Amino acid sequence: MYRSELADFTTRNLQFIKYVLGICAGNYFTEKPDIEASMSSPAPDHASLTLPKTLTIKNILDVREKILSAIDNNGELVLEIADDAQVDLSFVQLVVAARSHATQKTGRVLLARPATGELREALRRGGFLDELTPDASQFWLHQEQTL
Repeated sequence: MYRSELADFTTRNLQFIKYVLGICAGNYFTEKPDIEASMSSPAPDHASLTLPKTLTIKNILDVREKILSAIDNNGELVLEIADDAQVDLSFVQLVVAARSHATQKTGRVLLARPATGELREALRRGGFLDELTPDASQFWLHQEQTL
């Protein structure tokens, strides 16, 4: 991918991420799916959020609310994603945006386990596994990568 194509791709993804984070939140979905997410806090300023098994555009706004609330109330958030979770690109983009949001608040978001199943496939299809930075490799795959 050429730099100009990569810049266009990145710009389009950032626009979608802004949409997912609420620029147009709530205007396009009349049904509000029932989202079950549980949160535990084993240490001060640390939380673990167990996400529902469906992490797609159909319920991304509710998942977004849960993640942002957890970030705002904790310094570190660990996302528990089931190996058999149904995942699409909207969730991947939400996690990317949530990591950025947490960093701005001097916190961080982590995955409890490396990406597997549909999450890993969504990462692959979306180009997130192409030319991984060391940070992205550590975050998504829990792998150290040297340049």
